[in-house]
Amino acid sequence: MAAATKSILLISTMHVLCGPLHPLHIAKYGATLDHIAKGRWGINIVTGHRAIEHEMFGRQRIEHDKRYEMAGELFDVVNSLWGETENLTYEGKVSPWRLENVWIKPKPLYGRPVLVNATGSTASIDFAATYSDLIFITSPGGAHIDSALDTLPEHIALIRAAAKAKGRTIKILINPIIVSRDTPEEAEAYAQSTADGKPKQDSKATFGNTNAKAWDSDAHAWRGRKDNRHKQGLGLGGNIEIIGDPEQVVDQLAKLHEVGIDGVQLSFYDFRADLEYFGKGILPLLKEAGLRVEPGVEVEGKRRKRKGDDEKDLNR
Repeated sequence: MAAATKSILLISTMHVLCGPLHPLHIAKYGATLDHIAKGRWGINIVTGHRAIEHEMFGRQRIEHDKRYEMAGELFDVVNSLWGETENLTYEGKVSPWRLENVWIKPKPLYGRPVLVNATGSTASIDFAATYSDLIFITSPGGAHIDSALDTLPEHIALIRAAAKAKGRTIKILINPIIVSRDTPEEAEAYAQSTADGKPKQDSKATFGNTNAKAWDSDAHAWRGRKDNRHKQGLGLGGNIEIIGDPEQVVDQLAKLHEVGIDGVQLSFYDFRADLEYFGKGILPLLKEAGLRVEPGVEVEGKRRKRKGDDEKDLNR
């Protein structure tokens, strides 16, 4: 995709604490992908919150806060390899690896590639505020849009304050699932039929079986799903559920923007049909509402780079 595309930002998701990836691997792979993509590549940093994720690598789950301490040490080293000109020798303090007189060349084209992570706990917010450019968050109020809009402002303010305290600014994203039809009634019926058709899951711990008793998670971000004070969604997927006709979908996306969400990663139940419906019926309304900005237009006084520009757009 890095070689075949020209404008989109490509993000590779990596489980960075388990498996064979040494920081030298990540730094070298990353610099190569950065050059192929001409600066359009980055990493979504995953540390693994489910016990089975670590067990698949033959390890026991690492304690929650220690995972972010290890990830921080890892990216201190990777960032040094990407940005410094002196050879690096380092022995992990909380990690099992070491480096001896290491250097990489070529360096990434435009400095450090984009770093992304999902955040919900105090430790992960601190990590994100220190290292990440884009942060995915989960609604503290669960998947229902009303509870999400009630609880997101305080959560977003906490994250922005953590970044500001470190002298940084960040972009905050969320990933809603969009369920839309021509009328509210049709959209609700489609959403309900989708929920009613979900297959039942047993207690066997298999990948993707999120209801398995053995699928033990210590994630903080999803606790709102178990809080009876909040309205709960239909369990369709995504961090929040946006259900309605095209005008209602645009209105709910606008409200997310108003409470501090900078962008959305959209999900659909039936991608082929639902994405086409979104493109024809909803995307034009988002453009009219000023919620969809095309490349090359003015954004807060800063021009986004067009194809062929010499410099990388750092205002992603």
